[in-house]
Amino acid sequence: MASRFLVVYDGSASTRKAVEHALQLSLEVHASLFVLAIRSDPAASPIAVGHRLTRDLTAFAQRGVRMGTEVDASYLDAPTTDLIQQVLLAHGIDRVVIARPEADDESPATAMMLHALGQGCPVPVTVIG
Repeated sequence: MASRFLVVYDGSASTRKAVEHALQLSLEVHASLFVLAIRSDPAASPIAVGHRLTRDLTAFAQRGVRMGTEVDASYLDAPTTDLIQQVLLAHGIDRVVIARPEADDESPATAMMLHALGQGCPVPVTVIG
């Protein structure tokens, strides 16, 4: 059975590093990658953030093609633990890669995702950073 990794991305430097790590890891073990973009600042315009993250997701998918690995992606505007569980099941995810927020990173969404995924996640979680 082929492996499928999920990596959480919010546009921050720490989550960009997590995507890079997940891309390399997926190549090493011949896994496909699913990048889940989330809006990290609830006060930010969902439309502006969605456009920016969509451009980033497209770039990650193109990079995956150049590297020889399959990369799919999606954007969740308001992630919840239940939605993340549904994504894991719907996409056959068997490992999650997530960035530990950096000291100067005040991203409440990233911190929430780290906490939610660390609490009873049905698949292994690799924390980068």
